[in-house]
Amino acid sequence: MGEREESFPPPFGSTLLINGELRPVAAHGNPGEFNLKRFRAGENVIGLFHCKSILEAPVQVKLSPTLAIRKWLADSCDRLALQDAPLWKGLLLGFRRDLDPSLMEQLRVTGLTHLLALSGLNIGFLALAFIGLGSLLRLSLLNRFLLAIVLVLLYSQVIPERGSTLRATIMTLAIMLGYLFRRWTPQLNSIGLAGLIILAYRPLDLFEAGFQLSFAATGAIFLFEADFSRLNNWRRGDSGRVVRIFRHWIMVPFVVSIACSAFTAPLTSYHFSSIPLGGPFFNLIAVPILGVVYAGAWLAVSAQIFGTSFPQLIADGVLAISASWQEVTRYFAVIAPEWKYTLPPWSLSVLLGLLIWGAISIKPLLKRLIILVFGISATIIFATIKTSPTNFKTLFLDVGHGDAQLWRFPDGKTILIDCGPVPSTAIGRVDKVLRRLNIDKVDLLVATHPDADHIGGFNTLVKEFTVEKAVSTLSENSSNTLLTLEAISLQKSLVWNQISVGDTIAGLADGYTLEVLNPPPLDLGWSDNDLSIVLKLTVPVGAEGEITLLSTGDIERAAEVSLVKDHILKADLLKVPHHGSPTSSTDEFIKAVSAEFGIVSRGWGDERVSAKGRLEVINRYEFVGTELHFTDKEGAILMEATPDGWQMVDWRHPSFSSWILGGI
Repeated sequence: MGEREESFPPPFGSTLLINGELRPVAAHGNPGEFNLKRFRAGENVIGLFHCKSILEAPVQVKLSPTLAIRKWLADSCDRLALQDAPLWKGLLLGFRRDLDPSLMEQLRVTGLTHLLALSGLNIGFLALAFIGLGSLLRLSLLNRFLLAIVLVLLYSQVIPERGSTLRATIMTLAIMLGYLFRRWTPQLNSIGLAGLIILAYRPLDLFEAGFQLSFAATGAIFLFEADFSRLNNWRRGDSGRVVRIFRHWIMVPFVVSIACSAFTAPLTSYHFSSIPLGGPFFNLIAVPILGVVYAGAWLAVSAQIFGTSFPQLIADGVLAISASWQEVTRYFAVIAPEWKYTLPPWSLSVLLGLLIWGAISIKPLLKRLIILVFGISATIIFATIKTSPTNFKTLFLDVGHGDAQLWRFPDGKTILIDCGPVPSTAIGRVDKVLRRLNIDKVDLLVATHPDADHIGGFNTLVKEFTVEKAVSTLSENSSNTLLTLEAISLQKSLVWNQISVGDTIAGLADGYTLEVLNPPPLDLGWSDNDLSIVLKLTVPVGAEGEITLLSTGDIERAAEVSLVKDHILKADLLKVPHHGSPTSSTDEFIKAVSAEFGIVSRGWGDERVSAKGRLEVINRYEFVGTELHFTDKEGAILMEATPDGWQMVDWRHPSFSSWILGGI
């Protein structure tokens, strides 16, 4: 049967005969990136199928009841909400894949990401709505609750399985069953039961940020519930109506939000390298508005049983409110304060322990607050004391098809050589790696040459980080990427100094030397690739030993011939030129370097290099005994200078002592 090309997405629920390749889920490529492999393992996903073609026309099959309901709800959102359909599907069904990335970033910065997570408020609202439906149907109290339980269970099968939704569903069911059987369960017991059930079913959820944040926020509410109640009833009889309304609808929600933010902040810092500080303030406005959107969206979808005009009228009103919510969110994102820091694991335990003690202690509230303020402040101060690596380390980052090297010196100095392409996603973003390592200042930026796959990432980095010095090659290339970088650098008062062979880079610690071997100072008519900056770093190790690192940019044959002729290239560690392309890595160059290790920075599935050409290059290096490693297969590669030479470090599985202190 011949292959069949389909230019349109197959209908929802179709059965397909497809041709493709099943690939294992790749591990996260760099420190600080989302661990998709562990997340997929928690969902029992063994791999991702990459479809090349459809072999037979889609066959529409009868959907299961839950899939049919999911499709009906999704189609209703598309029909009623139009451009806001992704937001509606996020609120009603938990579908966040199609949400505007800029909106998600605004929610992250403002601390409002939780608004698009199906949690206790959403499930609780639906449970109350279902009980109300039973009342309209004149059912007995028992039957109302049974109806609500059945419909909540059905809804839990329609939406994606996530820690927050499972927790909310289990707790809602526990509360309703407790009401039916007159066996009231303390709320902390309910959340504990929910956690045990989820972990028995999906044990790897314990390590996921969503699971941890969901339980931390809910636990904060329940732990401080007695204090919230006392605050709401404080001098109730002595205050007027306005004061009571302010206390009930503004002051108490604000304090609740502070408690949730305090419990989730350490986890947010650890997982995302930042803490949004404005969440408690922004929640006071954003939560009520989005609550109206949530209720209105359900009302519009449900009203379709009465026809088409009435639900569309409701939807139009909801869309107007939704537009105002999004405008408010954009404004908040502009003014939102954010602390960008990655707290080490030991501090998480101390901070959460202090907060739990503050909730369960019987000491007076004021005394508890004083102890908490001093304890939390001391912990954060100690956690933010910066430490430098004991030995020199270099991290070859996984940026797809591009280059980025991070050098970290024992005296705390940092050099970044290239920065990969313009980041389009969170994957391969060098700035994310620097945040994970708590690097807020780069002592030297090196742009080896002006190709976009080497300098594109500098656009973001120069905006957000302090840069002491920056150097570039002598190329006169004026690409759009380079012009953008020059404009951003001008705004930040950053000057790029051009360097060539013979120049020196001072300021390194005793024993370290950094030689500039390329480009030549004269115009030889070379390509931009051959004009790449080539650096040779000598690293002291042990009592009197030293090892070397050669960084080569994208040099090709002309530059390699010149380097072999004019310099001693012998090095222990080599950044393989031009992503392992056969236009580079000549036999003479490889023999002159004779490196023990060679690192190839290249993207997954890179078709720019033929399989034959790639194999030829690999064979050349293997012939002289160079051990090659590839960022497209292994992710970021961390090498450490030791008295025994260069050692590869498994940054994904650090030692316990290194991990607990926040190192890699």
